[in-house]
Amino acid sequence: MSAVKDSLDVLNQKYDIFIVGEGNVGISSFLYSYIYKEYVEDSELEVEELLTKTVWRGSRSYDISILGGSATQEYYLSSRKQQIKNTTALVFAYSISDRNSFAELEYLYERTMVLRGDSPPFSIVGLRADIEAERQVAYEEGYSLCERLGGVHFQECSAKDDIGVNEAFDPIIDAVLSLKFDKSNKKKNSITNKLGNTSKIKSVATTNAISKAASKLNKTNDHESLDDKKNQDNESRQVNQALSTSTSASLARGNRRNNYILPEHKKDLKKQGCCIIM
Repeated sequence: MSAVKDSLDVLNQKYDIFIVGEGNVGISSFLYSYIYKEYVEDSELEVEELLTKTVWRGSRSYDISILGGSATQEYYLSSRKQQIKNTTALVFAYSISDRNSFAELEYLYERTMVLRGDSPPFSIVGLRADIEAERQVAYEEGYSLCERLGGVHFQECSAKDDIGVNEAFDPIIDAVLSLKFDKSNKKKNSITNKLGNTSKIKSVATTNAISKAASKLNKTNDHESLDDKKNQDNESRQVNQALSTSTSASLARGNRRNNYILPEHKKDLKKQGCCIIM
């Protein structure tokens, strides 16, 4: 557990829960009872503090930061506005012995939602439940208001007797942790999607490169096939021309033999059975 006084550090940092209500309703006592398990009168606490509580969910621990404040006129100052914007969730508090603090609660809720511009999780607590004899606000009124505004949980409690304090904090802390888990999962999914897209891009680039290489190879093969065919055609033409030339020469020689006229003296030798060389 740790405490940080209300300062520029508090204004500039994010925290989990902001408790707000009218002054002197018992907010500081309520917060100290939860954090330190001891009762301290509100009048003894002069400064607001950002406190940290370690909570366990299963086998895991989480540090929850909580700031307590009052909705006096400083509620509308820039410092208070920044505190409201920096919190993840809110607890609206009133005293069951102070009707006015309850009447102002819905107005505080509306102002807060307008200031933030969104709808953070919130709960409503009725403080000082130990002074039942001075009760001015019925339990049903607080419960009904929480239901109507859409709160996470409603609880009456006594910081002095340590009754209902943990029950007041547990539901809103669960809401805070749920938001943290969602944010963490979105971040993980975003990283996973980016990695997946990068892999897809690389895969597409590789596929395109392979396709281009295959296309280039096919074009080369086609070109080589055309060249081979041209060469084969040229060789065929040359062979045919050679055969044609040879045939023509043979025919020419045959014709010359057929058309050759023997001299008279060779005719006589031929008749005598002699071999005549043409």
